[in-house]
Amino acid sequence: MSMIVYVETSYLIGIATGRDAGFGPPPPAGLPDFRLAIPSVCILEVFAWWEGEIRRRRQFDRTLGDQIDPLKRDTGSSQAHSLRVLLDEARVKNLGLLRVVESRLFGATDDLSRSAELIPADRRPDPAHPSRPRGAVTRGSEVAPESQLDRVRAGRRAAGVAGRRHRGVLDTE
Repeated sequence: MSMIVYVETSYLIGIATGRDAGFGPPPPAGLPDFRLAIPSVCILEVFAWWEGEIRRRRQFDRTLGDQIDPLKRDTGSSQAHSLRVLLDEARVKNLGLLRVVESRLFGATDDLSRSAELIPADRRPDPAHPSRPRGAVTRGSEVAPESQLDRVRAGRRAAGVAGRRHRGVLDTE
C-alpha cells in the first residue's frame, strides 16, 4: 500500500522561513511507501509570496536607512553613534536573512520538483470535495487507519525526524 503526502504552499513557505525543516530522511524499510504530491498552482503561489517577501524586506531596509541618515548627522552623541552602528548591522542582517530564505526556498522547491508528483491545475476536482483534487482526503476520520499512521510515526522517530509537523493531507491508495 502506498501513501500520498499532499503538500501545499505553506509547506514550502515553512521551510523557507525556518518554521519547518521539511521531511528529512525517508522512513526505514518495512513501512509503507509514501509519495509527495503538490498542486502546480502552489508553486506559483510560493513565488508570488517570495516577491512579496522581497518587497517587505526592501521596505524594512529603506525604513532603517531613513532612521540612519539623521543619526549620521548627530556627531555629538555617543547614543546616536551606537544606534547608527546597530541599525547598520540590522541592515546587513536583513539582507543576510533574505539570502538565507531565498536559498531555503529554492532548495526546497528543487527538492520537491525531483521527489513530488506535480498535480496539474487543470485536474478535475473530487465532486464530493470541490476544493481538493480527486483522491485527496482531509485530516480526521477519512485519514489512513490509525495503526498505519502509528507505523509511519514510529519509522520517522527511528529515522530521527520525530516531532516535525508536516503540512498537508494524507491519502492512501
